[in-house]
Amino acid sequence: MKFNLDKKQLFGIFSAVVVVAVIVAYNFLGSDKPVTRYTFQGTELSFRDDLRLAKNVSVFPSEEAILYTIWNPNIQNITIAYMNSTDNQFTAVNAFEVAFKLNVAYGQFSWFVNFVGKEVESFDNLNASDENMVIVLVPPSLADDTAVELDRNVVYIKGKTQQEFDLATMKFIMAALNITV
Repeated sequence: MKFNLDKKQLFGIFSAVVVVAVIVAYNFLGSDKPVTRYTFQGTELSFRDDLRLAKNVSVFPSEEAILYTIWNPNIQNITIAYMNSTDNQFTAVNAFEVAFKLNVAYGQFSWFVNFVGKEVESFDNLNASDENMVIVLVPPSLADDTAVELDRNVVYIKGKTQQEFDLATMKFIMAALNITV
């Protein structure tokens, strides 16, 4: 079997092979790079670690439940609750990240939500409602597991280690902003 191809046809085949090779190489080589940036509604958000690592943090009851709670049209205030602990520096960094990124997200839709930090003696009996949500930061010195949990407008972000605490915070933000990687 013999093929007769002119220069135009050979160039077309060669070009197609090059394009496919570039796409395959980009997918294989590019997938090793950490994903630390995400563009939300035209605004680039930076994260301290790879978002793909945060994908493995469990969310209860679901990411959709977090998303709907954060974007409840009745929400007016978000209290970030924490307990005094040896991990206050980690808690402060994560509190800032949550407040900053949610504030940026709400601002993209001209929606003002008031953020307040509050030290509490206990994480039991926290009062929350559709208008006043509570986000509880449970750092490594107080956490018994790593997860994001929603219980009646109270979100618990917990991590057994500093990195797991950061990843749980990132997972919460990913669920709240519907970020997929």
